[in-house]
Amino acid sequence: LLEVQMDACYVAHAFEGLGGNAIPLMCIGVQPPQRSLVPIGPFPRRVVLLCDVSYSMRKQIKVLRATVMQVHKELAVDDFLGVVVFSSRATVALPLTQKKSIADLEPCLRRINSSDGTNIEAALHAARGLIEADRSKVEAAPADAGVGVPPTVWLLLSDGEPTCGETHQDKLVELAHTAAQKCHPVVIHSLGFGHHHDVSMMCALASAGSAALGSYTFLEHDVDIPAAVGDLLGMFTTAPVMTSLTVEGTWLHGAECDPILFALRSNAENDGQVMLSKAQIQTPAIFEGRQEIFVAACPSQPISQGTDKAGSEPQLQCQLSWYSDAVPGRAVQQHHQQCNLRPPPPSPDNCVDLSRLSCNDGEDSEGCAAETLNAGTLFVMAHVLRLRIAAALAFCDEIQQKQLWKNDARRWTSIFEPLAQLHASSLHVLRAIRKQGAAMVGGSVEKQLTFAEGFLQALERDLGEALTVRAREGINEQRLRGIFLAFSHEHFSMRSASSISACRTTYASSSQLSARFRFVRGMSSGTDEGNRKKHTKLDHLEKQLISDPCGDELTEEEIRCRKEADSLECFYTMENWRECLLGIGLHVRERTVRDRQHGLPPEVDLVPDYVSAEAYNEGVRIRAGSQAQSEVLVSSACGRINGWLPLYLNEVNWCEARTWAPSALSLVSTQLSGAFNPKTALAVE
Repeated sequence: LLEVQMDACYVAHAFEGLGGNAIPLMCIGVQPPQRSLVPIGPFPRRVVLLCDVSYSMRKQIKVLRATVMQVHKELAVDDFLGVVVFSSRATVALPLTQKKSIADLEPCLRRINSSDGTNIEAALHAARGLIEADRSKVEAAPADAGVGVPPTVWLLLSDGEPTCGETHQDKLVELAHTAAQKCHPVVIHSLGFGHHHDVSMMCALASAGSAALGSYTFLEHDVDIPAAVGDLLGMFTTAPVMTSLTVEGTWLHGAECDPILFALRSNAENDGQVMLSKAQIQTPAIFEGRQEIFVAACPSQPISQGTDKAGSEPQLQCQLSWYSDAVPGRAVQQHHQQCNLRPPPPSPDNCVDLSRLSCNDGEDSEGCAAETLNAGTLFVMAHVLRLRIAAALAFCDEIQQKQLWKNDARRWTSIFEPLAQLHASSLHVLRAIRKQGAAMVGGSVEKQLTFAEGFLQALERDLGEALTVRAREGINEQRLRGIFLAFSHEHFSMRSASSISACRTTYASSSQLSARFRFVRGMSSGTDEGNRKKHTKLDHLEKQLISDPCGDELTEEEIRCRKEADSLECFYTMENWRECLLGIGLHVRERTVRDRQHGLPPEVDLVPDYVSAEAYNEGVRIRAGSQAQSEVLVSSACGRINGWLPLYLNEVNWCEARTWAPSALSLVSTQLSGAFNPKTALAVE
């Protein structure tokens, strides 16, 4: 049976249209039990790269070729790789071929050349053709399951708008969804490169797959391409342990029963509001160790009706169905489960009015009660804020397009104030979670709060910058639109979509982080020539430890100091800079909207410890609902680490460290400010 957990509270003004009555609000977590389900089928992975090679991508052709080579290197021998290149027409550069059967990639790489036009429709048809041509060669998934194999991953990379074939967004999304349904199951990840691609269309295409929700990633620089591809490939490294999960719930209250409504992702058309509109919700696939979290409400049952005349307490009845291979050797079959969950009765520590949950200049305002709420209520409130801020970020796309602050000041004021209050609420809940989490050691509740603290930090920062960036100069509008939609997509799906320029770790899994580092390192020093140069420089550095380059004789004290500096290591992994990417830990404090409006930088505490990039990314990463031990990275001086800066130790170290420096430095400043250019910080002589 599935593990089903519920945290519940009673919230007023949680979502648009629910009014001022406090109604039951629930976070329902569904996860397969540990080691009781096996991955469905011994099927290899299938990856299809759809690469835009239009004329505007001519400067990125070399990077595209290197990325294809790195993807080939990353896959296992039984995995399949296909490559489609498209300009005015689509060409199959590499049919879907098992890695062990690819003798030479050179013919494929020679086909990656720039041409005129951008025909996304042709690329989607070509990708579908690859899968259908391969289907006759492999064992099909069980017909009654509909799915049951690792999802085929389509990586669509483009830098512009479609100019050939179908150009309308809705029709292209429908075409992509139809193609994915025919090739079931398919996850579509879209990567928009540069400032001129159609961000709305690329974001919509990421939702058109037939398996798990894909990701939209905004890529600003060439170096972002391999990091993003590695991040997305690391997302689905195994087959799902269950598929086609359906959840519906009924709120039982005495003789009455009311269906609960699930919160769905929204868009700009709803003015940044989350809508409750479905009594049933479906998830195409669930992977081992990952908990799916659904937010639901029962608008018809305000807390004034907490008990009936007979004094009975309400309960939530959940109906679940899914497909799985629960017993090795048996066919995939459908399963059903019913469970009754009893919410806590209304009390001061689980009733809250979200419209009054705000703060003034970092201080508690009258009526705020976040610190008096229990842990379960704080966890529910964190997910409510996650959905609302994700919807607001999608709406910020429209705000930026129309420049409401300049062209419609009255509407901008009516929009800004509620969003600023939402940001203040996130700060208030974040502080309450941090205070409660500090008093807990271990246990599932502490892990829940740690996870919530991590994504609330990202939410606060993303919304705060979205509300205040309008006052800054020199920012490309398309860049902002791409960033807003990428952040919104990430928070809705709770799946990381990262690059070098925007290194996001809140929702990333361990496999994603590992793949991200392997791709970037493989691109920078994966060639024989690159490795040879690196070893030559290392030999030169070894000699400098005992002799001065200018020929002066070193004292014993100077030699000792140089050797001590050369032996610096990460306090957490105990690895030397030769084995990891070494930097220094930071604790970056949150800022209010007013702080951001006045251009005040955040307070940054230096942590007196060296920490590797790998340890930092793993430490601040809390996988959604993971049952594995996941701790916030704390230094030896007991300081919380949520920021990181690379160190210039020597030329060899800096060759890789400079790659991660822009993203690390932007955390201290801002992801969006046009006045701050992280590249200027790389001018180290």
